[in-house]
Amino acid sequence: MERFHRFLSIDLPPRQSAFLWGARKIGKSTYLKNRFPKSVIFDLLDTGLFLELSKTPSLLRQRLAAIGKKSLRSPIILCGSSARKLRRGHANLLGGRAWRMPS
Repeated sequence: MERFHRFLSIDLPPRQSAFLWGARKIGKSTYLKNRFPKSVIFDLLDTGLFLELSKTPSLLRQRLAAIGKKSLRSPIILCGSSARKLRRGHANLLGGRAWRMPS
C-alpha cells in the first residue's frame, strides 16, 4: 500500500477535546492512529461497540477507568462516526468545550 505524506500536524492542548472533520475515506483515522500511536482508540464503526455506548454512554467512562492512568496520558481517539449524521441529529458537539485549531 502506498503512503502519502500528510501536511496536517495536530498538537492538542492538554485535557482538551478536538474534532477532525473531513470527507470519507481520506485517511483521518489512519492519520490519528499514526500520529498518536499510544492512544486508546474507540472505533465507532464497530457496530457492537457503537450500540453498546449508545445505549449506556457511561460505559465509556468505565472502560477508560479500567485502562489505567498511564495509558491515558495520550489523547483518547473516538473515530468512525459521521459528522453529517451528528449534525442532522442535532447532536451537542461538546457544547463549545472542543478545541478549535487556528487555521
